[in-house]
Amino acid sequence: MNLDLRHPSDDEVQELEDLCKQEFERIARDMDITLEFENIWVFPAARFDYIAVGFVKATVKEEGYI
Repeated sequence: MNLDLRHPSDDEVQELEDLCKQEFERIARDMDITLEFENIWVFPAARFDYIAVGFVKATVKEEGYI
């Protein structure tokens, strides 16, 4: 399984990764399975294009998610 985490802040990405690992480890323990993590690609934080972000926000609102 691959997980792609992104955030405009490197610290926030690390926090998200840590939280995901904790939860995945809990699930693996509950299911009595072995879990191994491997970072295969790391990019520094980058801001998304504000126009693209606006389109996503508008679509989320149109679809009734917020």
